[in-house]
Amino acid sequence: MTSVRRNLFDPDQLLQLAGEKVFKRGQGYADHGHIALLSVNGDGVFAAAFGTDDYTVWLRRPGPEISGHCSCPAYEDAGFCKHMVATALVANDSVQQGGNLPDKVGEIAARIAVLNKRQLENLLLEMATAEWRSLRSLCFSLDLGWDDDLD
Repeated sequence: MTSVRRNLFDPDQLLQLAGEKVFKRGQGYADHGHIALLSVNGDGVFAAAFGTDDYTVWLRRPGPEISGHCSCPAYEDAGFCKHMVATALVANDSVQQGGNLPDKVGEIAARIAVLNKRQLENLLLEMATAEWRSLRSLCFSLDLGWDDDLD
C-alpha cells in the first residue's frame, strides 16, 4: 500500500492569504529554485529566499491557519509575500517527494547545547560583531540600549 503524504501548507489557503498575483509570483520563485529550505520541523519551516536580494522566511502552522514572517520589504508593506508562498510550495513539494527534510535549527541547537560557557561567549560575540543589526539586537536583549542615530 502506498502512503499518501499530506501537504504542510494548504495551497488554497496560500492563494487566499497572498492573492492570485502574489501566489503566481511565488510559484515562479519556487519553480526557479529561489528557495533553500533550512529547517522543516515541528516549529515550522525556515528558509532562505534568493533573488535580487536575499531574505529569511519563517512559516508556521500552529493550527489550521498559516502564519509567518519574511524579512522582505513587501511583507512589511502588505503581509503575505511571494517568498512565503514559494517557501510553502517548496516545503510541500519536498514532503511529497519523501526526501530528507533539513533541520539546521535543530542541529545547531543540539551543537550549542554541548558548548562550554567560553565557547558560547566567543561564538555569540563573533556573530554579533559581524553585522551591526545583530549587535543592536544583542544590545536590546541585554538592556544595554542603542543610539537610534546609528540606524
